[in-house]
Amino acid sequence: MLLRQPTDEGFNVLVNHVPFHRANMEKVMKPTAKYVTILREPVSRWYSVVEYYSLFKLALRLTKEQYGAIKKSPLDDFLSAIAKCKYFSCSLGYNGQLFDLGLTEKVYYTDEHAIQRKIKTIEKELDLVLIAEYFDESLLLLKKMMCWTFEDIMYIKKKKRRNVSREPTRIEQANAIRKWNKGDVMLYQRFIRTLWNKIHKYGPNFQKDLRRFRGMNYVTTKSCVNTTSSDINGNYILQNRSDLCQNLNRDIRPYTEMLVNIVNMRGQ
Repeated sequence: MLLRQPTDEGFNVLVNHVPFHRANMEKVMKPTAKYVTILREPVSRWYSVVEYYSLFKLALRLTKEQYGAIKKSPLDDFLSAIAKCKYFSCSLGYNGQLFDLGLTEKVYYTDEHAIQRKIKTIEKELDLVLIAEYFDESLLLLKKMMCWTFEDIMYIKKKKRRNVSREPTRIEQANAIRKWNKGDVMLYQRFIRTLWNKIHKYGPNFQKDLRRFRGMNYVTTKSCVNTTSSDINGNYILQNRSDLCQNLNRDIRPYTEMLVNIVNMRGQ
């Protein structure tokens, strides 16, 4: 679906919501590209997907009144409806992270051996898997892999969902969602272990570097944004027009030789 093919050795960077297919991506990326993704805890991600895409309404073809009522009902019928739903958005509610990483055939979502084989392939094809719940730790690993500076990985939070919109998850609901998204759970658990193995290999300076990075990021956030107010979308309001703050406010920074395949839901 690329409108324009690269005229030289390939694109420098691809940052987009795109299902991962290493062989196809290598056709358009530079030979030295790094392949990176980010995963999120499956239950919280599932609720985010459902809300973001209004999957209750989409999968069950509900009226507005029915939509409001069924959100408080048992999940079984809804989970089954997602599996049968033909809309692309519904596929993101059924092992959606595994789907985005290339296991698109739903028939394999109940086959643990097929899931394990796919996860092993993903391990070989991706250079780094970040974890949303350990975002700062993940960024330090990305910094080291890419030979970047601390300034290169500083960030401000954008489009963060307000806490008032978050509803507590009942244990039985969470267990049902984990069972339904077993592939995503297996994927997440594998790369949580991988993350901590990489942190161990980072060396004794990891905690020192983490404290330094968080301190720098805290000072930068205080300098760049008004943390006591936000716009209608929940974004912090930029209060400093320095070059650093302007860079942090960009959606995409032109890092060379890197491919980022963002899997977790943007802004949720």
